[in-house]
Amino acid sequence: MASFLKALLVVGVLIVVVLIVAGVAGYYWYSKHGHEFMESARQAQTEGAQFGEETDDQGCLDEALARHKKAGGLAQAIAQNLFLKGCLSSSEQTDGFCDDVPKRTQVMASATWQIKKCGAAGFNDPFCRQIFGQVQEYCESDLSRPEHDRN
Repeated sequence: MASFLKALLVVGVLIVVVLIVAGVAGYYWYSKHGHEFMESARQAQTEGAQFGEETDDQGCLDEALARHKKAGGLAQAIAQNLFLKGCLSSSEQTDGFCDDVPKRTQVMASATWQIKKCGAAGFNDPFCRQIFGQVQEYCESDLSRPEHDRN
């Protein structure tokens, strides 16, 4: 039994050490790159809002998917998500855009819908689902409802 407790203690210490190293590395990265990351995020959302003034909801989604096709990494996925959020906030509404979009709280229906939409758009990567998650967030918000229905 004593060997088991020693092994458990060693594993616990190792986990704490790994967490400390990860925290220090994260702090170091953020201190060196955090400002440019935040500026890039702000710029993506601003660019999306400007693009949205010239298009409708479907145009925003189409542009976000086109951008995703060009660059599909984690940083680009975050930028595309923010672009889409900004775009949808200023775009014209598309009739039927939110039809059949499940609520985010419907976990299984939501995941199935996201995977289906990504597949239909020609994607099978994990970052594509974030784009359609943003569509769900928009469709649940007041922004997706006509002016006279918002009250």
